[in-house]
Amino acid sequence: THHLPDVAEKRAAVAALSGYSDQTRFEADIATVRRLVHGAYSDLFATEEKLSGESGNLVFTGVDDDPGTVETLTSMGFSDPSRIIHVFQQWHRGSIPATRSARAQQLLTSLGPRLLETMSKAGEPDAAFERFQEFFSGLTSGVQVMSLMLAEPALTRDVIETMSFAPKLAADLARRPALMDSMLEPSFRAPVASDAQEVRGKKLQELLERADGFEAQLNAARRFHREEAFRIGYQLLRGAIGATEAGAAYANLADACVRGLAYACETDVVSRFPGKIGKWSVCALGKFGGRELTATSDLDLMLIYEPEDDAGGQLATRFVQRLIAALSAPTEEGTLYEVDMQLRPSGRAGPVAVKLSSFEAYYRDDAWTWEFMALTRIRPVAGDEDLGRHIVDSAREALRRKAGD
Repeated sequence: THHLPDVAEKRAAVAALSGYSDQTRFEADIATVRRLVHGAYSDLFATEEKLSGESGNLVFTGVDDDPGTVETLTSMGFSDPSRIIHVFQQWHRGSIPATRSARAQQLLTSLGPRLLETMSKAGEPDAAFERFQEFFSGLTSGVQVMSLMLAEPALTRDVIETMSFAPKLAADLARRPALMDSMLEPSFRAPVASDAQEVRGKKLQELLERADGFEAQLNAARRFHREEAFRIGYQLLRGAIGATEAGAAYANLADACVRGLAYACETDVVSRFPGKIGKWSVCALGKFGGRELTATSDLDLMLIYEPEDDAGGQLATRFVQRLIAALSAPTEEGTLYEVDMQLRPSGRAGPVAVKLSSFEAYYRDDAWTWEFMALTRIRPVAGDEDLGRHIVDSAREALRRKAGD
């Protein structure tokens, strides 16, 4: 910026230096330029927010901390205002990928006061800022995210409140910022308790059918799981559903993932090796069997099969190993679940794929009391429906025999 002197002699010297012999024309041209600059500036920032917030000054320029900003941040509940100021100053200087462009820095100037005020109103400003910093620092570009948050104040509030009170959801957002897009979908806030029982399974199956190859199917399942789990966790945080409803929704999501990937694994194994697996059923046990999962629960599984030929046992083993890897191995889209197969007959000492006759004989002759307790929650999730019903009937019969001992 430049300052024109008020003293007439000095002002005339500036006019002469600029090539004007007529002082009046110089003043007229200066006024014209000022109007043009003012108009352009007003148009550029017509929709931007002021640099101060409702609570007072929020200035992050300069080298030293602005006293008014320190006072404002203190009144908003931040325990270390100087650190907040320093972080914003670094962001404005392009210290992270999200703020390296001029447009990103301009958006940050407008968004900053809203972010800080929302953090303050959430009740946990320090925790919210720490998690937002982790989220923001991980972005490769900040223009799209900041534009979205400026255009959607309710989204900004939801994101900050989520970061304040749900560390896991905050970490999910930090790793996958694209989850913000799903929060704008009308279905995101539709109560998960009202979802039809098969809706997730059908959605995932459609995604798997469109995926090009087995690896693409694994990634598609992980993306689907991430968005659905985030939706369930968000609704639990907001009080839209209770813990029991959340547990059932997490279990329903796991059902969809196990079922969809089980059929994908069967196709993959059969295409690689000769023979047939025969009838098979993937059964849930433990909290998964009882539909009481949380966001971080592992899955207790058992594969029971009825072979058609001699190759069935080996193929069933390959199949279950493939399924465990499909559910638990990390890909570019992350992981799905930890899988626990120890509730199968003989635990780690037994085969990972259990033949139906061996299953029935074990619970007739060799099972321990705690294994019968685990059997009360067996629930077929994927595979042949007739075999699944037979397994449930066999389990009930084994429990009746045990109760009569």
